This record gives sequence, C-alpha cells and structure tokens, in this order.
Amino acid sequence: MQQSVQVQRHWDAGLEKEIEQQSQLNEQGKILSKRTSLEFGNTKMGYNALAVSPRTGFALRTLHAHVDIIAPGGKTGLHRHSSEAVVMCLKGSGYTTIGEDRYDWEEGDIFVVPSGAWHQYFNASDTEPAHYYAVTNWPLTVAVGLSYNDFAEHGEGFEKEYGEP
Repeated sequence: MQQSVQVQRHWDAGLEKEIEQQSQLNEQGKILSKRTSLEFGNTKMGYNALAVSPRTGFALRTLHAHVDIIAPGGKTGLHRHSSEAVVMCLKGSGYTTIGEDRYDWEEGDIFVVPSGAWHQYFNASDTEPAHYYAVTNWPLTVAVGLSYNDFAEHGEGFEKEYGEP
C-alpha cells in the first residue's frame, strides 16, 4: 500500500508568484519610449526626463535611463549615488568631474560613473545646450536595500529662453 506524502509549501511558492509577475511584466510592460512622450522638468539634478524605468511601466526591474539637457554655461548638481552609470553625450560638449578628476566629452563619447563617486556635469558651451543619456542600475540598488542619493549642490534649471528640447 502506497502512503501519501503531504507537501507543505514554504518560500518556493513565493518564487513561483514572482516568476509569474515577471512574466506578466514582460508581456504587458512598455518596450518603446518615443521622443515625443518624454516629459522634461527641473529636478535636483537639473533639467531631465526619465526615459525608461520600471517606474514608467517598462519591462525592466534593474535598470533605468534618463535624458538630461544642460543649459549653455550650466551645470548639474554635485551628487553621488549608490548606482553605477553609463553616460553618452548625444549633442554638444562638456566635461564631468568625478572626485578631483576632469573628463572632457563631446557628441558620441561615452563614460562611466562608478558607484559612490561624487560627480557633476558641465556644459562647455556658452551658446548651445548639451544633451546626454544616462543608464543606471538604480532600481537594482533599491531592490537590494543599498540605495542612496546625496547632493552637495543642486543643479541649475534649464533656462526657457533656450527653448524646449
């Protein structure tokens, strides 16, 4: 005679639920961000738009990306955060300070900002705005309980006299 074994469900039931939720996110989450849907505004960092993020309905859990515009002669806030960043200059030119070091960049250049490093972005032109795109793992640092974002100085808002992006 075969004896029946009763199986109790523990933490593995939660894993199955999380896998199902991720599957739904993959099916229902946004995949494309159109330029016309970007909502720019002034933040502590400067003038930017959150382009791709779990916060804006995208099928991601560990990354987000933003587009920033620095006014002619302007700068972002001096800050540091727990996330790492990969940044690409889309238009214009400028430089970034990371700690005491200066890194000059122009259209098409890509640079990395290490986790925890104090940094700030500057527009090198007095006449044209500088645009950049940054991808970070901020949502991952939030998910694992390691997130922080410190500001030593706030950024300068994008001056409307230079027009909308």
